[in-house]
Formats: sequence, C-alpha cells, structure tokens
Amino acid sequence: MPKLNQFIFDHSFNPLEGLEQQSKSLTKLQEPMIRLHYKSDRFQKDNLPIYRFSLNDNPRQENEPLTQLNLEKEILEIKDKEQENSQNTLTLLESLKNEFKKEMLFKQIKLKIDTNLIYIYFIIPQSIPKIYKEAYENYKDKDYGIGEFKQLHSYTNIKALKLSQEEVKDKMPNYTEYIFAFMTPYKAKKIKFEFALGIDECIRKEDEKEKKRVSEIVVVNGGFDVDW
Repeated sequence: MPKLNQFIFDHSFNPLEGLEQQSKSLTKLQEPMIRLHYKSDRFQKDNLPIYRFSLNDNPRQENEPLTQLNLEKEILEIKDKEQENSQNTLTLLESLKNEFKKEMLFKQIKLKIDTNLIYIYFIIPQSIPKIYKEAYENYKDKDYGIGEFKQLHSYTNIKALKLSQEEVKDKMPNYTEYIFAFMTPYKAKKIKFEFALGIDECIRKEDEKEKKRVSEIVVVNGGFDVDW
C-alpha cells in the first residue's frame, strides 16, 4: 500500500481567486460530502452494493442498495471516558486534541459492513474566518457547514483484528478495522454520507459535471494488504 502524504491543515479555496470572489462562490456550491467506495479488491473499478450494515452498533437492512445517509444525531461526541470508548479511541482523541487545540468539536461514527469495522472521526471547527461569515449567513445549507472535508491521512489506519482463542473456537470471522479522520467544513452539524454505486470513472465524471465536493474513502472487504 503506498505511503500516504501528511495532511496539511488548509480549508482554503483557489489562492489565485480574490477573497471576495471566494466568499461569494461558496453560496453557489453544493453541500460537501464523504463517499465510501466498497470493493472486493483494491483494483476493482466498480463498487459492491450494500444491503446490510450497522451504524453505531444499530443494525439496518435495506431492500435496495444503500446510496446515502444524512447524519446528524448519529454523529456522536467523543467522550474522555474509558467505559464509553476503546483505548484506541481515547489515544487517538488525545492526539487530535494535541494537534487541534482551538475551538474544535471531536465526533465519530462507527460503521460495520460485513466483516469490516469502520471508525470515522470528525474534527469540526467552530470558528468561521471573517471572510466567510457573510457567505455563511446566506448559505442555504449551513447545517452542512461551509468549506470542504479534508482527510487527515496521518491518522488513517487499516489492520486485521486478532481473535482470542475462544473466538477462534467459536468460529468468529476475522475482522478488519479501518480508521479515517476528517477535518470537516466549518460549523458542520450534519454530514452527507454517500455509498458509491456503479463504475468509479462514471461517478467521478458526474461529480465534475455537477461540481460536487466529494471526499472519497475506499474500503476493501478483508483489507488491502493486511498481514494475517
């Protein structure tokens, strides 16, 4: 798996545009989103349909392939309490708080798709830069925040979960854990979360045509090059 680049904290738009033009252009953009591409192997050019999954340990089943979730109440605040979080989550939270100290909310969701456990952490800036304040007030979808999602690649992690002897005896499946972290748009209260259906090339052409602001994550069933 190729080495991922270190994240650079930057919510800016094209620096060649004037600040006034940037601010005005924000009101015309569609709300930003995250899209999950679910695959059987890393070279697959289309995506697996998802009918069954769980969100924050609440199972769901659909008659049609899942296409989108509009998350709000499902985005849970990360507490500094060991009984409510795993040690891995608390360690990650401590790292995030050390790196991003000013006016941030730290939230998360947990998805389970087949044998893949997917933890997605959100760092939500609560202070809007002055240049964007007027645009924010006029922005019709302000609950989705203003700006874009920026993935924090330095926090991305994929690993196989080791099973205990009892779990092996009970023929429990091998699980793969995915961890993703995102800096969200400013003051986001809701998150549009899509699931890719169809061929990636066609999906991205449609994104470009409709000027969608999409941040993609890829989950391969069973992991990428996970060493079992």
